[in-house]
Amino acid sequence: MKSIPSLDDLDLFARIAQAGGLAVVAQQSGVSVPTLSRRMRALELQIGVHLFERGSHGYRVTALGRAFLSETRALQAEAQRLRRMVATPLMAEVRITAGSWTSAFLAQQLPRFW
Repeated sequence: MKSIPSLDDLDLFARIAQAGGLAVVAQQSGVSVPTLSRRMRALELQIGVHLFERGSHGYRVTALGRAFLSETRALQAEAQRLRRMVATPLMAEVRITAGSWTSAFLAQQLPRFW
């Protein structure tokens, strides 16, 4: 029985397919070229589909690879959204309900806490 590929491998597959090679994706992702190559071979074995034609030209996506790529579009969009979210620090919202004296004190002390 075929197992379900990891989301990381599917994301890397989509990025490699669009870039046409491993070097750019290795630089962007921080994953080495040999590791990317191994992971793509493992992905092909895992799903039982030949995704790339490998050669001096780089990695060309096969017809089955293009069909598989179109199925990963939504996943890739979600991965991109999550990367942006992680790259952007989340701002915490704090709501304080207080009387006038406490509000005045907090307003004066806010720069110290901020």
